[in-house]
Formats: sequence, C-alpha cells, structure tokens
Amino acid sequence: MKQQLIWLKILGQKNSNSGMSLMEALVAMVLISVMVVVTTPPLLLAMATRIQTRRTETAVTLAQKELERIRLIIDTGTYTNDMLPPQARNDAGTSITTPGDISQTRPATSILPAPPCDVPETSCLAYNDNQAWWTDSSQEFFVQTFRTTGVQQNNQIVVFRMGIRVYSKVAEQDLASLRPLRTEAAPMYLTRGAGERTVVTRNGRNIRAKQSQFPLAVIYADFSRGDLIGSLERYHQFIND
Repeated sequence: MKQQLIWLKILGQKNSNSGMSLMEALVAMVLISVMVVVTTPPLLLAMATRIQTRRTETAVTLAQKELERIRLIIDTGTYTNDMLPPQARNDAGTSITTPGDISQTRPATSILPAPPCDVPETSCLAYNDNQAWWTDSSQEFFVQTFRTTGVQQNNQIVVFRMGIRVYSKVAEQDLASLRPLRTEAAPMYLTRGAGERTVVTRNGRNIRAKQSQFPLAVIYADFSRGDLIGSLERYHQFIND
C-alpha cells in the first residue's frame, strides 16, 4: 500500500510538469533574446572604442618615431634646410614665425603620390605644409609634418618648432571629397566608429565633425642645435619671437 502511494505521487508530479515544457522553452527564448538585445550594443561600443584606442596608440608611436628621426638629423649638425619639415603656413597662406602659433597650420589637403616608405626619405617628403605622406606600405596612417620659420645661423636653421599630425587611413575619404580635416587631436571617449559625428570644445568654441576627420595624434616639439657658438643667443631669439 505504501509503495503504491509512492508511485501515485511520482506519476502526479510527472503529470503536473508535463504541460510546462513548451512554456518554459518560450520563456527561456524570450529571456535570451532580451539579454542579447541589451548586451550587444555595449559590446559593439566597447569593441569600436578599443579599436580606436589601439589606432591612437599606434599613431602616437609613429609621431614619436618621426620626432626622433628629425632629432637625429639635427644632432648630426651636417643637415641642410630641405631635410627638415616644410615651412608652416596658416589658412591665409602667411608663414608662421611665432612658435605659439604653430597649431594654426592648415590641415593636410592631399597625400603625396610618392611610393610608400617606412621612413620618409627625399622622395617621400612633403613639398609643402598642407601635404602628407603614407607611413608604410600598408597605408594605415598618413602623417603631416611642418615647422615654424625658425632662427638661422650661417644659412642653416638651428632652432625651430615642429608639428606632427597622424591621421587614420579613413580620413583619406574626406580628402577625396574635399571635406576639411581637423587639426585638433581626436577626442578619446566611447565611440561607435569613425563615421560618428562629435562635438569638441576648443578655446571656447564648439567644433562639430566626424571622428575620422580628427588626427589621432598631434605633437609639437622644439629643436635646437646646442653645439654652436651663439646657440644660447639663437635660442633666446627663438623663444622671444
């Protein structure tokens, strides 16, 4: 009798659960769908931001390498002025002589048709300040370099300020469509991609542009020969301009 009651209880449990399997499956599918909908956008946002951050880190490295290349040229002391970056000019075409005004240099408007190069030799240097060159054969980044007029001694520029802007290859589309590139460094925050429009505040004014139009890295640095008689005077002349 006791064994029969146990079997009846087991059968009752099976019968009570038999009608819930389909409902449970539907609820599970709904829950999974909700989880996918909720978690996918943040994952895509995080992935796009991670890619942008990695590009920025690479761009900064490329800019630092270019700085070191120019520094080595200056250290030799045997360079000519045409081995330095091109003279910077503003939108009005006026030469930039004051070091503090170098950020006003016009953005790149074209990329040299020269063959890609790992280090910009003579054939890869820009002819003027609003041109740029590809950094390597993969053409993932292009670089714009420029300098102030600087101070000369014995017909050699011995003190100057240099600027470097590194853009992603996606910025080339804006060059082709004649949309102006920006000169300020790209803002670093969560982003959905290079085509996202963003607003950046610079000197009290709002700048609205696509993420791809901003350079990934912007660096300004001073260079000076310190091995010449009168080097200190030339440097004082430079900082007082």
